[in-house]
Amino acid sequence: MRKFKSLRFHTTIVMLVTAILITSFAYRAAKDSMAMMQNQIYTEQLTKDLMFLEEGIDRGAWSLSDDGFLYKGNTCLGDGTKETANIDLFTTFEDKTGTFCYVFKIDNSTELGYVEGDDTSEGYYEGHFLRVAGSTLSPTKQSIVGTYMSKDVSDVLDRKGKYSGVANVAGGMIFCAYSTIMDENGCVIGATVVGRSVTALQNRANFWSRLLVYVLVILFIISFLLVNLIIQRIIANINKSTYYIKEIDLDHLPSEPLDFKYEDEFSTLAQGINNMVSNLKQTEALRREAETDTLTNIPNRLGLTRHVGQIFRNNDHDIFAVSVIDIDFFKQYNDNYGHQEGDVCIQSVANVLTECTKDNDNIYCARFGGDEFVIIYHNVSRDIVHDTAEKIKQTLQELAIPHEFSQISDRITVSHGAFYGDINSVGGYEKFLHFADQALYKVKESGRNNYLILP
Repeated sequence: MRKFKSLRFHTTIVMLVTAILITSFAYRAAKDSMAMMQNQIYTEQLTKDLMFLEEGIDRGAWSLSDDGFLYKGNTCLGDGTKETANIDLFTTFEDKTGTFCYVFKIDNSTELGYVEGDDTSEGYYEGHFLRVAGSTLSPTKQSIVGTYMSKDVSDVLDRKGKYSGVANVAGGMIFCAYSTIMDENGCVIGATVVGRSVTALQNRANFWSRLLVYVLVILFIISFLLVNLIIQRIIANINKSTYYIKEIDLDHLPSEPLDFKYEDEFSTLAQGINNMVSNLKQTEALRREAETDTLTNIPNRLGLTRHVGQIFRNNDHDIFAVSVIDIDFFKQYNDNYGHQEGDVCIQSVANVLTECTKDNDNIYCARFGGDEFVIIYHNVSRDIVHDTAEKIKQTLQELAIPHEFSQISDRITVSHGAFYGDINSVGGYEKFLHFADQALYKVKESGRNNYLILP
């Protein structure tokens, strides 16, 4: 049973089934598509001819006079008699385009019957559309103005307003496109028909038919290349596994488990990798818990040390800055409001720092201890350090946490001391922290509730 789950077995089955399906599909598609394509090409061509014909007659609206004459704008097309038929417009159009054309009017006043067939055409029942004018002549070179449309076609026009298909017109096989015409009130008053010989239209359709044959040949070639696709699937699975292993090696644990669709050798590999990721995630969760301050839910000093170590170890960013932040007169706040309110105050300040730094991944905020916080900047401009300090100051001002025991304000304020420089010139993190403390000391000496960025 094991061999039936192997990759080789699956590959063989897929190749066989795919070859059968493609062969069947290609045969049916070639047969059906060519017929559909020919009809579509014929109809699109004749639709263009129909629009061109109507514009060539007159750009005005269709109308049917009280005495039975059909008009297009100011152009009279006739009333269904050969004497009044406007033939020249249509014969000129056929001479230019090779498309025969006719115009009909609605005629419900005559009792319609059956037209007997002859050597060139089959018999048909008459419909209530009367030929008023047109270009095609009968086999005896007579105009067929005054004859009626086939009832089969007129019934379709009554229901749908359009009809297309092959018809025997004046002794020749013609592909026709019919369309009803309406007057300005939206009433159907007649119809137009254009058509071309099937042979002429087939010349154009044959191009697309040949193109379809080429496409099908390509499809058959592709079917034989399915072996390559199977190989690519194997490579894709290997690459996917490699990606997971690389991410794990970089401490980027994948959020989704490694999964393959089939129960083969890759499934066993995926299970082993997923078990390893699960164990690493548990370890990572414990590490994050140890590096998170329980009061403020931001990184603590242990997390800060680890973050700084990664920056200096990778040495990817030459620019570095440290900002040390103290809550002004926090001891007086704690002594007078109580330790519980003091904790709430620290949480509020931590929330402000988090909100003001969350949009930049290169800014890292941590609680250093007590009411003291540290912000680490790497690979950012001096303006960003300045703007962040100003944003923190303004946000606390708007938050307006009462502090009636402060000597500089009636609300909570903070003092910043920051040092900005080049890692290679200044040295290690301890030096940046030392200079940031000096900047903080100067801010406190000058009155607090402010910030200073050195050098």
